[in-house]
Amino acid sequence: MRLSLCHRCLHLTLLIIFLVAACLCPLTSAYYPPKVERLRCMACVPSIDDTTQLDQFRVRQKLSEPRCAMEPVKCRAEQDACATITMQVSMNRYWVGAGCDQRVNYDIPADKHGCAEMATLTRSWLPGYVEERRAIQKICVCTGDLCNAGVSEGSSVIFISCLCLLAWLFLSAVTT
Repeated sequence: MRLSLCHRCLHLTLLIIFLVAACLCPLTSAYYPPKVERLRCMACVPSIDDTTQLDQFRVRQKLSEPRCAMEPVKCRAEQDACATITMQVSMNRYWVGAGCDQRVNYDIPADKHGCAEMATLTRSWLPGYVEERRAIQKICVCTGDLCNAGVSEGSSVIFISCLCLLAWLFLSAVTT
């Protein structure tokens, strides 16, 4: 059975709406988080030789890129925010911290969610001297359930792939 051009357009339109909705769902979950009893945040997956844990906040110190593999953690009752902090400590070496914290610990305005870059001074105590280095920390704070999962580069690749698929479907429908 051959479909008329109008039916093809209707099917194509429904398919496009479905694919766009499927691609955008991960992006919108950070803006409209579900209500939960206790906040859950994403924290760096610990590694034996380079992880420091402070309550439900984990810091990875020896990373070659500014991201870490993450897993969900349940926050304590007084922890009301999720945070992710990234800092380049030397060439091709990054420090990433992520997990639960208190919103009051950050200078980002209380009614704002998002990221800010802040200058910081790092110190390394070495035998005989202290090394100081200036660095920029990227600090991202939010208050929704699992909100610091963020939009990773992987999900933007998926989004771009969905857009390319939509364009191909549209062009193939128009040319047939």
